[in-house]
Amino acid sequence: MMTRVGTMANSCYDRSVYAASFRRVSYLRLPSESPPGPGCVDNSVGTNREGFSLPRGNKRPITPVSELFWRHVQKADGCWPWTARTREGYGRYTTLGRTWQAHRLAYELTVGPIPDGLTIDHLCLNTLCVNPAHLEPVPLIVNMKRHTDAMTHCKHGHELAGDNLRVDKRGFRNCRACQRIYRNASAARRRAF
Repeated sequence: MMTRVGTMANSCYDRSVYAASFRRVSYLRLPSESPPGPGCVDNSVGTNREGFSLPRGNKRPITPVSELFWRHVQKADGCWPWTARTREGYGRYTTLGRTWQAHRLAYELTVGPIPDGLTIDHLCLNTLCVNPAHLEPVPLIVNMKRHTDAMTHCKHGHELAGDNLRVDKRGFRNCRACQRIYRNASAARRRAF
């Protein structure tokens, strides 16, 4: 949904300023370079309803957010890795004052809005992948279950198979060796007091 902001009743701009709502992605159109109409105050910087600064008279071309976003993606067969900023293993993209996770924005740009109550699951298990064919909206519990089912070793390198594998009542797989190490360390700390 595009929100119209920055227009005035006496037509200070011959083009409107558009900004993305915080849920949907669209274009950012800057005010025209023509002088303001009669009765308008010509300030060097204006603000829209969301509080973003909008420089007047800027001659940059109008560029869709989607075009700017896809410049940071290496499209190839299979996964499309995100090449720009990352945080905690996930791609990050900031536009119009909001920071998005790259895979979520890729899904919204290509498929549509993410249904409420669902998260985006990487079917390829590559958190930097933004290929819409590898992204699926699922409930959080399903996403977590798929991730743990795909693990062959725990984060400390113990194999998750045979006697070392413990499946809890929710169906999550846990490493018995790590649990034993944690239990022994915890008991040692209690005895130290």
